Amino acid sequence: MTGEAMDTAGPRLDVYGDFVCPFSWLVGPVLAQVRVDLSLTLNRRAFELRPVPAPFPDEGYLHANWEHSVLPIARSLGIEVRFPAVRTRTRKAHEAVAFADTRGMADAMGEAIYRAYFVDALDIGRIEVLARIGAGLGMDYIEVRNALEGDHFTDRVLDDLERAAFLGISAVPAFVFNDSSGEGATRIGWQSADDLRHWLESTLATVTE
Repeated sequence: MTGEAMDTAGPRLDVYGDFVCPFSWLVGPVLAQVRVDLSLTLNRRAFELRPVPAPFPDEGYLHANWEHSVLPIARSLGIEVRFPAVRTRTRKAHEAVAFADTRGMADAMGEAIYRAYFVDALDIGRIEVLARIGAGLGMDYIEVRNALEGDHFTDRVLDDLERAAFLGISAVPAFVFNDSSGEGATRIGWQSADDLRHWLESTLATVTE
């Protein structure tokens, strides 16, 4: 598990995302708003859109999606994004967030990795890049690098990936609502604040009847 500590006493929302998915980053402000409105515990979960040896998607498709979908949403939220200059794998980026979680800095690390990729054009698949990002947040560069080189947090990421597979999640962002009894519901794809709030309120009403 990555992100904030799980609170099983009340409803929680597990959010699966990947650092090469712009919608996974752009949904951040939406989650912050809805989380406060509905008093939800939020858990960020790892997902790899392009694990080895999956091929990278067609560049033309990415550009079309960027112009027609990503940029309009980013502008509406006031978030700066740039078309990625590199294509990369994200396993180590998720491991870096898992490491940061042990320092109480998972959210800050995740946000910094998204910004590094979508604004600063850095290759977030490289361990030295991730270690520098961690150091910029006040973590020890050598500790971050050693943790990633030694695969110390791989199992935590794999746990998230196995759970996603069990739930049938094949795209992100994905939202998994769980109430205190363990009942759940899943929604996949970009959600506006109104859409996400409506779904959660409807789900809450259903499981509490």
